[in-house]
Amino acid sequence: MLKGLLCFVAGVYAGLYIDQKYKVPEVHDPAALYKAVTDYIEQFSKDGKDK
Repeated sequence: MLKGLLCFVAGVYAGLYIDQKYKVPEVHDPAALYKAVTDYIEQFSKDGKDK
């Protein structure tokens, strides 16, 4: 249990450090990401049908 908590805390710390130190782009919410993926898949499948 302690090992898992230590890994979690180290991961959070590393993520915060990287976010502050480097220009990391903001991650979209899951709904927007899902919509973008489905739009891409639909576009890809439409292109394949035309050929």
